[in-house]
Amino acid sequence: MLRLPLVVRQTGVLVDAATVAAFVSLPIALGSLWFTYVSSRRLQQRQDLLAWVNRQLSELYGPLQMILASSRATYAAFCDAYFPLHEFQDAPEQITPEHREAWKLWFLTVLQPLNRRGYELVVANGDLLLGDILPDCVAQYCAHVTSFDVVLAGWSGGSNELFPTIPYPGEFGTYVTESYGELKSLQRRLIRSRH
Repeated sequence: MLRLPLVVRQTGVLVDAATVAAFVSLPIALGSLWFTYVSSRRLQQRQDLLAWVNRQLSELYGPLQMILASSRATYAAFCDAYFPLHEFQDAPEQITPEHREAWKLWFLTVLQPLNRRGYELVVANGDLLLGDILPDCVAQYCAHVTSFDVVLAGWSGGSNELFPTIPYPGEFGTYVTESYGELKSLQRRLIRSRH
C-alpha cells in the first residue's frame, strides 16, 4: 500500500505536504521576482542616467570646455604679445593702429571661429544643459557672439569699433568648467556603481 505524507492540522483538515511546500515557496518566489524586478529597474535607470551624462559631456560640455580653454589661451597669448601688463580691452587709450590690425587678424582667424563653434554647440544641444532654466550667462554668451558679428560686419565697412555692445560674460567660463566637473564626477560614480 502506497502511503502519502500528510500533515494534520489541529482543525482536523488533512493537507498534502506538496501543497504546504507550494504555499510556503510561493511568497519566496514572488519576493525573489520583486527583488529581481526592482534591481533590474534600478540598474536600467543608472544605465539611462549614465548614457545621458555621457551625451552631455561628449556633445556639449566637453567640446565647450576645450573651446573655452583654446579661446582663453589664444586671448592670453594676444595680450602677452601686445599688452603684457594688462588685457587688451582694459587699455583702450593705448590701442594703436597696429594693435587694431593685429586684433582684427587674431579675432577673425581664431577667436570668433571658436566663439561661433561654442555658440553652435549651445544652440544645437541646448536640451543637454544642466537644470531646467537657461542660465543667464549662457544666453549672454550667445548674445555676445552674435553681437560680435555686427562688429565684424562694421570692419568690412571701415568701422574702427573693436568690441561689441554686449560684453563677454566672465561667469560663462566658470559655469562651463563647474558643470563639466560636476558631470565628470557623476559619471565616475555611475561607472563605479555598475561593478
